[in-house]
Amino acid sequence: MKIDSVKLRKFRKKNHLSQVEFAESIGVSQSTIWEWEQQDCDIKLEYFVKLIEVYGDEINTLSKDGTIININNQHSNKIGNNAVEGFNVTIDPYQLQKDYIDVLKQDNEFHRQSITQLFNKMTDLISKLK
Repeated sequence: MKIDSVKLRKFRKKNHLSQVEFAESIGVSQSTIWEWEQQDCDIKLEYFVKLIEVYGDEINTLSKDGTIININNQHSNKIGNNAVEGFNVTIDPYQLQKDYIDVLKQDNEFHRQSITQLFNKMTDLISKLK
């Protein structure tokens, strides 16, 4: 799950928590929180769910990709072995499509650059052979 680094930092500060306190509340290291606050990154679903268990549904606003998790309090929400019980995930299909298109654009640009480099090397090689 991609989390917005700026929103995460603001959320932590709004709740008057140090990085250490915030980290301890969800079972990660202070350096992990530091990394999450430096750039948008993917965090394990189990930590996102733990954030919701500890801090409530407001955490859903920190999602970068439109994913929303609702914890069903009628179940025992146990986190272990990367299994989470009693949650629903809603994914924004438009955001997924946009992300997919962005990846395709990056791939296309990479291939275009590779072909251009190959063409230039071949041109140089042919000119040297003449």
